[in-house]
Amino acid sequence: MRGPAILNICELTERGPVVLAFIATRGGDCADAVDPLHALARRHPGVQVALVGIRGEIDDLRATAAAHRWSFRVGWDRDGILANLYGAAVCPHITFARWRGRVQSTSVGELGAGELERRVQAALAASRRDGWRPVR
Repeated sequence: MRGPAILNICELTERGPVVLAFIATRGGDCADAVDPLHALARRHPGVQVALVGIRGEIDDLRATAAAHRWSFRVGWDRDGILANLYGAAVCPHITFARWRGRVQSTSVGELGAGELERRVQAALAASRRDGWRPVR
């Protein structure tokens, strides 16, 4: 399925490398740990940054996204099926994928800004080797 209200990972990977974060809205500081994704999205406009809230209530996820002023795409995994497929057990869980969806790396727990940037650079480099070019 595709549409403006649907977070579709296939659609994201068609556009470029992806940084996909999973959080639990009831996970204490978990939402704070993904706030650095704002700056990442601004520095790397070709990278598709998205977040998936695991279980919980959609209203809680909406409130968290509004409170943090997230500008990247946010989806809701109501029953946790997507989180299970990605093996997301610790919050945050971040998957870095290159263009066309091949997973480059996965992090579990909070990442420092330097390590976050290093992983994005690795996904960008792999995507370029695969033939991806950012749209200008």
